[in-house]
Amino acid sequence: MILSEGAGAILLARDGRMLIECAHPGGYFSRRAEAEKLLKHILCDLAQTEIDFVISSANGTFIDAAESHALQRLLPNALVYTVKPALGESVGAAGLWQVILAAEALRTRELPPVLHADPKVPMR
Repeated sequence: MILSEGAGAILLARDGRMLIECAHPGGYFSRRAEAEKLLKHILCDLAQTEIDFVISSANGTFIDAAESHALQRLLPNALVYTVKPALGESVGAAGLWQVILAAEALRTRELPPVLHADPKVPMR
């Protein structure tokens, strides 16, 4: 894991609206099985929709394997992408960076390349 610092901001226009179909508060876990179980629960809600790509939270820790396994089982056709090899794990700003990256990917229809991609790990 590469630690980093950073910040991000999202500005929504006054006439813009945001639709949240289902929100999960996340969870705290200390064991691999707990992480995989929580991720499966969250992804089950998403499995009924068409999902083209997922911005992964992979940061180079043991959680990556559980996240990758759950995503492959529940969303086998989705492209899984992580930005943390390039930006590092900022902890506080990481989620916001992922939202910004997803919004830009939807706008430009492109994802930036991943640095130091491991060919054995299906996350890109």
